Amino acid sequence: MFNNLRKAAMLGASQWQAPATVRQPEHPKGSSQIESEDETVTQHQFKPNALVVDDSADIAFMMVMILQHAGYEAVMAISAAEALALAQREHFDLIISDIGMPQMDGYAFAERLRALPAYRSTPMIAVTGYAEYDDRDRALSAGFNTHLKKPVDVVKLLELIEGLPL
Repeated sequence: MFNNLRKAAMLGASQWQAPATVRQPEHPKGSSQIESEDETVTQHQFKPNALVVDDSADIAFMMVMILQHAGYEAVMAISAAEALALAQREHFDLIISDIGMPQMDGYAFAERLRALPAYRSTPMIAVTGYAEYDDRDRALSAGFNTHLKKPVDVVKLLELIEGLPL
C-alpha cells in the first residue's frame, strides 16, 4: 500500500527525478464554516506550506504524510538542488531537511536558502542521523533553527513546529 501511495504521489515523474506534491483533498462546496459550541470557525484557515527535503523518497514521503495529517500543505524534494529550485518558484513557510545528501548536503542547502531574501527568517529544521556533539552546532551555524535526530519522534517534531513562528 505504501509503495502505491508513493507512486501515486510521483505520477508523471521519472523515477525520483521530479518533486511530488501531495495535497489534502478540497472540502466540499458549502462547507466553508463549521459550528462549534464556542463560535463559528472558518474551515479554510491558513495552512502553512512546508518543504521536506530528503534523498530517501520513502522518508520524505512519510514526513509529508505526517505534516498533512497535522494540517499542513507539504511538498517533497529528493535533493537539495531540487529543493532550491522549488523554493525559488514557490514560497514555503517551513523547511524540513536532511543533512546527509549527495551532491549538496543539508548544510550547504541551508546556507544557500538563507541567502535568498524570502528565506532569511523562514523556520528550518534539520532532521538527520548525524548526532555527534558538534552536528547540532554545525546545523545551527548553517542556518537551521533546530536539529532533530533520526528516527524522528513525531510528537516531538509537531510540538517543535508549533513553537516556531510560522
